[in-house]
Amino acid sequence: TGLHSRLHINTIVKKIRWDHGSVEVEAQTPAGTRTLKAARVLVTVPLGVLQGENPGIVFEPLLLEKQQAIDGLEMGKVVKLTLHFRSRFWPVENFGFIHSDDEWLPTWWADERGAVLTGWAGGPRAEWLSQEDEGSILAEGFRALNRIFNIEPDTLGDLLIDSWWHNWTQDQFSRGAYSYTPVGNVGLPQRLAEPVAQTLFFAGEATDSTGEQGTVQAALASGKRAAKEINLSLR
Repeated sequence: TGLHSRLHINTIVKKIRWDHGSVEVEAQTPAGTRTLKAARVLVTVPLGVLQGENPGIVFEPLLLEKQQAIDGLEMGKVVKLTLHFRSRFWPVENFGFIHSDDEWLPTWWADERGAVLTGWAGGPRAEWLSQEDEGSILAEGFRALNRIFNIEPDTLGDLLIDSWWHNWTQDQFSRGAYSYTPVGNVGLPQRLAEPVAQTLFFAGEATDSTGEQGTVQAALASGKRAAKEINLSLR
């Protein structure tokens, strides 16, 4: 704890060496490699960073007691497309969510801050879309909005100011969108959340076992839970 204020936003933690009551964090920063020391560390990286043959963070010694939870939980695939228009063409300004039967981008929501729509695809759809280029994904977005709002693609093109899309699975800082628990593994989030040697502490939506896994509120609640655990360990 206390490392966050000393690390640049572009810092990538590569290795955590730990023993009971002592931790060394090796991080790659814009200025080069740095090693920081602490008595406790709170690990809040997404599950996807902990998974895989080449994990984003190496622990020394290995977290053998965490491996079943890390391997057993799953990270969802998501592609998001955000479109900024000159003016609103949808009938209700902030309509919440639309869940359509579109083949590629079935879910859309409005933004109360302006004429912005966001399209969402998860699972196999996201995997397929991630293989396409930006132009093809934008075309799929226009086609979906044409079906939902009965507005011609040419009109959408005239109204469009800018577009952005993001493939969360390829994001090196998340390697997926948010976690979920496969059938028969309901106890794994709690196992992932448990401290190790009162030295390594874990938070993030993947550690939630109250039914909110995969949400912002789960991430926030897990941070409060981990902060209490750290305070107790220091006493």
